[in-house]
Amino acid sequence: MYMETIKNTNTIIEIPIKEMQPFKNHPFKINDDAKMQELVESIKYNGILVPGVVRPLGKGEYEIISGHRRKRACELLNLKTMPVYIKEYTDDDAVVAMIDSNIQREGLLPSEKAFAYKMKYLALTHQGIKTDISSTQVGWKNETAHILGETFGESKNQVRRYIRLTELIPELLNMVDQKKIKLVPAVDLSFLTKIQQEILVKVIKKDDVYPSIEQAQRLKQLGKDKIYSKETVHAVLLGSTGKKRQFSLKYDSVRKYFNEDESDEDIEKIIYGLLENWAERRKYVK
Repeated sequence: MYMETIKNTNTIIEIPIKEMQPFKNHPFKINDDAKMQELVESIKYNGILVPGVVRPLGKGEYEIISGHRRKRACELLNLKTMPVYIKEYTDDDAVVAMIDSNIQREGLLPSEKAFAYKMKYLALTHQGIKTDISSTQVGWKNETAHILGETFGESKNQVRRYIRLTELIPELLNMVDQKKIKLVPAVDLSFLTKIQQEILVKVIKKDDVYPSIEQAQRLKQLGKDKIYSKETVHAVLLGSTGKKRQFSLKYDSVRKYFNEDESDEDIEKIIYGLLENWAERRKYVK
């Protein structure tokens, strides 16, 4: 067994790569892409400048806390060992450390954020911090929400939206990653059952149209009313004329004019109220 007696050290240790296991349910993707090739070239000529962090699992095995991409680069270079720090962590502390050490990566996908945020949320829950996830898009106003928001540089409501994405089936979540479905409508779609989501995917593939915020809200209501079917989904996405909608408001452009605690439903009511007032005044404009 390799370094079995070493439990916690600030000394850099060379660990055999074959004894290093990826973190369980690691939410961040490891791709053999251009960025990975850049890392490979850097390690090839400069070595590993920042050691990884692992925790001992016993029997000579270690779980990676940080360094998954570095380990993959070492494998591509056929290296046998990798420099690491060995740290003792409880299961929940290990999750928090793993998420915090990876969350600042550039270009994270919505799916990566979603599962990362949820993992840390659950870890904090196990550690006894009061939590409460409601069934609405916003309104998550407790200690955990603030902690997660401050850590991730997001509002508490945005963190909660990302966590809801974990309720999407893989096909829909992939559409969010590909920016075919935006975050807010994706959250509404996450309240559909798995079977309802599968129906939606089939209609999307057939009609080549993706739900807007309004359409996602209508689909969510159809699911609640139990009148959800392939035909009703098709009607919502394409409308009675069979044509795709031509006009929409950009969510981010509108949202900035409202307070954080105002729900999407509140915003919609305000906008329609303003339009009605404008239409009324317009009658008297010559």
